[in-house]
Amino acid sequence: MENVMKARTISLCLTLVLLLAAANLLQGGLVAPQSVVALENAAGLVVNGTATGFVQDGAGFDFSLQVNRVIKGDATLAGSSISASWLSGNQATAASVGNKNVGGTGIWFLQRSSGPWQVLPVVQGTMQLSNIYISAQQGPIVSAYVYSATASVDDKLASEICSALEGVSGVSLPMYVYALLSGGIDELNSSMPQLFYQRLASSASTEQQVFGLSGRIRSGDTSALTAAAQIASAVTGGQAQGVLLLSVREYLRPTDPTSVNAVGQVATDSALPTALREAAAHVLAAVHTAAALPLLAILLDDPDLNVQVEAVGGMGSFANGLPVRTKQSAVTLAYLQLPANAPYQTQDTVANFVLGQAANETSYISFWKNWWSANRASLGY
Repeated sequence: MENVMKARTISLCLTLVLLLAAANLLQGGLVAPQSVVALENAAGLVVNGTATGFVQDGAGFDFSLQVNRVIKGDATLAGSSISASWLSGNQATAASVGNKNVGGTGIWFLQRSSGPWQVLPVVQGTMQLSNIYISAQQGPIVSAYVYSATASVDDKLASEICSALEGVSGVSLPMYVYALLSGGIDELNSSMPQLFYQRLASSASTEQQVFGLSGRIRSGDTSALTAAAQIASAVTGGQAQGVLLLSVREYLRPTDPTSVNAVGQVATDSALPTALREAAAHVLAAVHTAAALPLLAILLDDPDLNVQVEAVGGMGSFANGLPVRTKQSAVTLAYLQLPANAPYQTQDTVANFVLGQAANETSYISFWKNWWSANRASLGY
């Protein structure tokens, strides 16, 4: 089979990575947020602590870390002060900080060495002191996230991070905060992130509502997409919108008719922001169930070419018997493996199967309109 696959758009998550990389290259180094699970696994000690007394040591810093709470490791260290070290690897940063008594309270990931505890930075390759730990408010943990001494490390860490992010807002969030709100904390084996998202979704802040609803969308809640659509216009172009679009495009994969219809209502609503409609159309194309077909058929006439392209891909994926496209199958391209046969597969459906922008999209749109007219009755429509 020959597949015509000129990619019209780069995956949103890849776009984010490229933009962040480009921005940071201008500042002198390629940086990237680290997985919170990878940090947890690599660290011998994870604490909520307050850093003070930074002293330059070459391209790094030695400092004192007052341990407020132990998340992972030796619980007897709570309430004590430990010696820690961060190797910044950048003389300019070291010179800019100098011997100032700077630091902050937050969640620190540390690794044992022959000397001071070594910091595992939250942002790999970072040149900024503020990005080596997860910043948190001073004082006790937010009451909603209080945990017992016997709680799992994942629960403790999730609780601490959720407490730290409770009041997050702003037009320019730190890179690691964006990564955590885009699904980073979902990797932890804990129910705390869902509590966090429920609380954010009930916030008075529209931006926080979108962050909360995005988390619920990633768990498969299509009612959260409906709610987010009602306020999406208020956050167009911001980081909250970026998290929302990523959550819809890459995570939401409903297959039951009611949920598919809820996604379709967003995709077909011309009053909504175009980017959100395109993301919802991408979901319909990715799941391409029988219930999605009448919605995809409507989108074949959409004035937005990206939406039309998604509709063509979704119709073709159904007719040719392709599996649902997920994050996992997207990596391996398993969602493109055509079966030997499928109920609606013909030589013509294979020849007119395209994903992304096709050179002659008008002819493909026309084919799938005719295909729908010829087959809708047998599909129950």
